[in-house]
Amino acid sequence: MANIECRSDTTYRIVISAGYATNGKKLRKYKTITLPNSMTERQREKELNRQATLFEEQVRTGKTYIIITPETQRNVELLVLNDIISELRRELTKGG
Repeated sequence: MANIECRSDTTYRIVISAGYATNGKKLRKYKTITLPNSMTERQREKELNRQATLFEEQVRTGKTYIIITPETQRNVELLVLNDIISELRRELTKGG
């Protein structure tokens, strides 16, 4: 179950419980999202629930997804490029 915390007018933190560590300490995963000011309260609530559900699924399955917006497109392009370079380096060191 996701817990949504309001951090500011447009920023929210989603907290997911990911079980317990071997020492008994709770494991939590965090994700901070920023929503546009232009959203109505209802739109904000729907988007927060959607994001929480997606994040909960990511934590449960261990898969991560990137939602690309115009603001994050450049960062995503750099992350993908870095992943490709890292994968190529691994393949080259394995094969050679």
